[in-house]
Amino acid sequence: STATIPLAIALVREFTGCAQEQAEAKGNFSSTDYSYEALADGDADLLLVYEASEQTKVKLNVEQNFDITPIGLDALVFIVNADNPVNALTTAQIQDIYSGKITNWKELGGKDLPIFAFQRPNLSGSQTMMQKLVMGDISVAQAPSEFIEGDMAGLIRRIASYDNTANAIGYSVYYYAKNMYALPGLKFIAVDGVAPSETNIAARKYPFINEFFAVLPQNAAGNPKLLRDWLLTDDGQVFVQSCGYVPISPAAAPETPAAAVNTQDLWDKDYFAVLYGEGETRLVYDSKGQPTGSFTLRGLGQETWLSPGLHTAQELAEEVLFVNGKQLPLAPETVHLPTGRHANGFTRFDDAEGILYVYDKNFKLKYTVDAEPDVDYYEYDVHHYDVTASVFPLGENELVFFSFSRTVDFVRPQMRSKTGKLLAYPTLKDPTARIVGVFAEKYLLTQAKDETWSICDLDGNVRVSNTTPVAQEIEYISSWGSWSDFFPSRYYVKNGWLYGADLRPISVAKLNPAYQLYRTDFYREVGPFIEGLRYDLGGAISTGEVFGSKWGAFIQGWANDTVYVRRGDKIYQFATDNPCLQVQDFNDNFVYLYNSKTKRGEVRLLKTSEVFLWEGDYYRLNLSDYYFTVDVRHFPVDSFEKGYHIFDQAGKLRYSAGDNYWCWFRPLPGEVVLMQRGPYVGIADMDGNWLIKTLQAYNAYDVYDTYHIF
Repeated sequence: STATIPLAIALVREFTGCAQEQAEAKGNFSSTDYSYEALADGDADLLLVYEASEQTKVKLNVEQNFDITPIGLDALVFIVNADNPVNALTTAQIQDIYSGKITNWKELGGKDLPIFAFQRPNLSGSQTMMQKLVMGDISVAQAPSEFIEGDMAGLIRRIASYDNTANAIGYSVYYYAKNMYALPGLKFIAVDGVAPSETNIAARKYPFINEFFAVLPQNAAGNPKLLRDWLLTDDGQVFVQSCGYVPISPAAAPETPAAAVNTQDLWDKDYFAVLYGEGETRLVYDSKGQPTGSFTLRGLGQETWLSPGLHTAQELAEEVLFVNGKQLPLAPETVHLPTGRHANGFTRFDDAEGILYVYDKNFKLKYTVDAEPDVDYYEYDVHHYDVTASVFPLGENELVFFSFSRTVDFVRPQMRSKTGKLLAYPTLKDPTARIVGVFAEKYLLTQAKDETWSICDLDGNVRVSNTTPVAQEIEYISSWGSWSDFFPSRYYVKNGWLYGADLRPISVAKLNPAYQLYRTDFYREVGPFIEGLRYDLGGAISTGEVFGSKWGAFIQGWANDTVYVRRGDKIYQFATDNPCLQVQDFNDNFVYLYNSKTKRGEVRLLKTSEVFLWEGDYYRLNLSDYYFTVDVRHFPVDSFEKGYHIFDQAGKLRYSAGDNYWCWFRPLPGEVVLMQRGPYVGIADMDGNWLIKTLQAYNAYDVYDTYHIF
C-alpha cells in the first residue's frame, strides 16, 4: 500500500544493512488491491498493506487463502479547512452530515455556510472504511460528482483550499494525511471529544481505528514468515513505531519526535519546488522545503503541464493559477470539458451543446458563445475528430475561431468585443479561402484550397498573397497544442525576405535575401530568431536551425574550424575541425556538442578545458548551471559507465546511481537535481542526498518515460 512504502524501505535497510539509497532503489511498488493480486499469483511473498476492497476480497477469497496479521494501527480521520471554526463533531453529527440530514455548518456551531461533504468512489478503500467504521447500516447520501474525488490526495487538496472557503469536509487515513500529504490549511476534527493523534490511536481512544497488516499465503514458511513474526515481537513493534507508525501493541520506544523545521534555504529562494501528489495533484514547497500548498492539473487542458522541478511564483500563477499558497477556482461547472488556452485566458467548448465558455487568466467567466453551425458555409469536405474553439486578439477585440470535425456544418469565425458582444462575422472576398487565424493581431490569416497562405484586412481584401507565415511558438497555444490547423503570427516570409506587422521587409534582422533558405515548408519564431532563415554570425552563416534551452534560444554555423554560436546579441566561438559537430546546449560552465552522423559527442568544461568524449547513441545528457547529468541506458560508452551520473563543473563525479533501473535525474537551477530513486521523487543535492521527496508508488519505468517527454 502507498502508506506502507516507507516501512518497506526501512525493513530492507534493517535486514540487509544497505544504504538508504540502495534500499529505495530496490523498491517497485503498486497499490493495495494489486498487491493482493500479486500475492495470489505468486509474484510476491509478503505484503505490508491496508485492508483490501470488498471486491478484491470476494475475487481472491482473501479470508480463506491468505494469512492476515495486524502489525500496526491507523485511523479514519475527518478533515476540514483551517478557517473552519468547528473543531469537534460527534459520530452522530458525522452520520447526519453524510446521510444528508445536516447541510449547513451553523447547525454545528459554525458559520452560515452550506456543507460540502467530499467522498471517495464506492470501491475505494477509504470509502469502504467510511461505511464500515462510521456509517454502519446508514446509507451515505449520493454526492454531486464534483464532490467525489478519485484519489486521496485530491480530496485532501480540495479540503485544504476549496474555493478559499471553510465549507468543505472530507476524510482520509491518519498516517497518510499527517505524514505523507501534510498541507497547510488542513485541520483534523476531534470525534466524540477525542482528537486523532498517535497517543489516542495507540490507546484505541479514538473511535474509528483501522489496522494495517502483514499478509502471507496460508501455511507460508521460510523467510517471509520469519519477517512477519519478527514484526510482531517487541523489537519489531519498536521498529514499526520508529518509522512513524502506531504499533499494534504498546512499544517501549517513545513517540517519534516532530521533525525540526529547516531554517536554511535549500535552493534559490525565488523558486518553489513542484512534486507529484496522487493523480493530477501537484505539491508545492518553498525554498526551505516546507509545504506551501498544492494544485491540480484537472481542468487546465492538455497543453498546461507544469513539470516537477523548480518554478518561480510567476510561472505557478500563469500556468496553474497557484497564488499565495492556493489555486484559484477552476470553473467547476465546466471542468469536464476540453480546455484551451488563449492569449488572455482559457476556453472550454461544449460541442454537445454548441456553447463556448471564454474565461480570463483567473478563470473568471467573461462570456459565452452559442456556436450554431452555418450549413455549407465552407465548401471544404473536412473530416477530423472533434470540434474545438480558440480566441485570438484582433485589435481591441477578439476573433472567436472554431475548428470542426465529423460534419460538414461549420461555424463562422466571429469578431467579438472583450465583453463578448458580437461585432461582425468576418468574410473574405475570395470564396475559396478560409480563415485559419490572425496575423499581427490586426489582420486575418487565410488559406486557400491549394494550401497557399494569404493575409487579408478585416474587410476581406487580400493584402499579401502566396506567403509563408511565421508561427509564434511561445506566446500563444492553440486549443490543439499544434500549429497544423491554425496559428497566430506576427511575421511572414516571402521571396527570402522577412516581413513584419506593417507588411514591410525588416532590414534590422540582418537577413541577406541571397542566402539559401534552410527550410521552405515551414517557419516558426523561437525567441528572437526565425527558424528557416539564415543569419550572419560575424564569421559564419547560420544553418537556419534554431536551438532552444532554458538559457535562451541560439543559432549556429561553422567556418574556419570554428562553430560560431549566437545567443541574444553575443557571439561565442568553439574550435572544432568537424563541420558536422553541432552545439546542443551551452552555458557559462559547459558546452555540449554532438554529431548525429558519427555518433560522436563531447562535453567541454569551459573553466578547466577538460573534455569528455564518447561514441554511441545510447545516452541522454543534460546541462545545469553547476553540473551535467549523463544517462547511459544500455552499455558503457567511452567516458561513462552504464547508469546515471552527476559531474560538477570541475569534472568530478559527484554521484552515480550505477546500473540502477529505478533511478534517474533531471537538472534544475542551482546545485540541486530532480531525482527519482525507487518509489520516491524529489529534490536532491549534487551528492544524491534528499532535500525533499514524495512517494511515486508505481512502476518507475512509467515515470521515467513521463518525465522524459518534456
